[in-house]
Amino acid sequence: MQTCLPHLLTLMIFIGSVLFDLLYVRFGSKELSENMQNFMAIEFLVIPPVINPLIYGLRLTQLRKRVSYVICCRASKENRSKFMQTCLPHLLALMIFAGSVLLDLLYVRFGSKELSENVQNLMSMEFLVIPPIINPLIYGTFTLTGINETMDYRAAIFSLTLLYYCVILFLNISLIVIIVLDENLHEPMYVLLCCLCINAVYGTSGFYPKFLLDLLSFAQEISYEWCLFQAFVMYSFACGELSILAVMAYDRYLAICRPLLYHSLMTKRRLSQLVSFSWLTPFCIFSVSILLTSRLELCRLKIKRLFCVNWIIVQLACPHSNTLSNNVVSYATIFIYVSHGFFIIWTYMHLVRVCATSKDDRVKFMQTCVPHLVSLITFLTVIVFDLMYMRFGSADMPQSLQNFIAIEFLLFPPMMNPLIYGFKLTKIRNRILSLVYFRGQ
Repeated sequence: MQTCLPHLLTLMIFIGSVLFDLLYVRFGSKELSENMQNFMAIEFLVIPPVINPLIYGLRLTQLRKRVSYVICCRASKENRSKFMQTCLPHLLALMIFAGSVLLDLLYVRFGSKELSENVQNLMSMEFLVIPPIINPLIYGTFTLTGINETMDYRAAIFSLTLLYYCVILFLNISLIVIIVLDENLHEPMYVLLCCLCINAVYGTSGFYPKFLLDLLSFAQEISYEWCLFQAFVMYSFACGELSILAVMAYDRYLAICRPLLYHSLMTKRRLSQLVSFSWLTPFCIFSVSILLTSRLELCRLKIKRLFCVNWIIVQLACPHSNTLSNNVVSYATIFIYVSHGFFIIWTYMHLVRVCATSKDDRVKFMQTCVPHLVSLITFLTVIVFDLMYMRFGSADMPQSLQNFIAIEFLLFPPMMNPLIYGFKLTKIRNRILSLVYFRGQ
């Protein structure tokens, strides 16, 4: 009764369901409704897997006692709390994802063609729609642990950071206003510089306000959806910067190497196309990347950074999660922006070759290309350094140094670009001096 009866029940249920299915396949009537046919076809997949654990769990004494012991005795209050905080969200996310995929597979195999096209489309893509919406509600918040070492000096750091952020906003917005209001500066080079300043305001606004709030609070947390959004802003800002610098290199190449064709090649339409490309490419790429990340099941919620990074969120995924698509998109992104870098190198090889033979071109190169080159070197240095550390850096490095390496691309380029271009580009420098002199009068 204790050992054979559970086995006998399991055997009878399995044989009954399989035999019933086989008899129907051979001799069943076609007059049965399609829903009944579907149920009879999958009942051996539905009933035995559910009934077996219940039968053995209730009937086998040792197993029943062991389950009761684990639940009642081993489940301490601390472990129950830890389970509710970490495992339960993952379990819910797993059930929702598995349920949506299973429902889609069952519909593909046995679904009725009488359903409307909209319902069919919804069922075919629900595993792409439901988990990204539900996961934020389930997982709740991430904890940013990178700020912990700096909490002893948070008042000083808050004051300096706020001042630095205000200076960045003032310099970049001032340059944007000057270029927009002065029609003499509505040339491709200055329009691209305006885009560079707008991108700096966009990127720094994705980090500094949240960082300042974290310095004022004791719980450095960020919600799931805002963490993904911040990761999107950080990546799109960095790659948008490189795209704009590549377009600026192309503009200088045409101006110096193809001066007679410059105005016919760099038209307003071509300029608008290049600017749209430099903005839309990173936005589209990282929209896909963040969408793929939002589908992952996460087993950890602690981020050892001052801000959210897509690659680190992917590393928080459970071991059984499939991150192949994330890796493919990452490598494709690296390939696209490495090609941007090679294109910039190609343009400067031609610029140097042309400037070596002409004094006038050398003067033009020093006035217009040197600021771009300094901005490019500054940006690439901090980005490559950060990426190399993220991939191969030592965990023994102090947290403060890790934080500095992680945010240096948000410190130097947004501050240096307005200063470099403001001092080196003659038209902008003259315009700033005229405004200062006019205000002084």
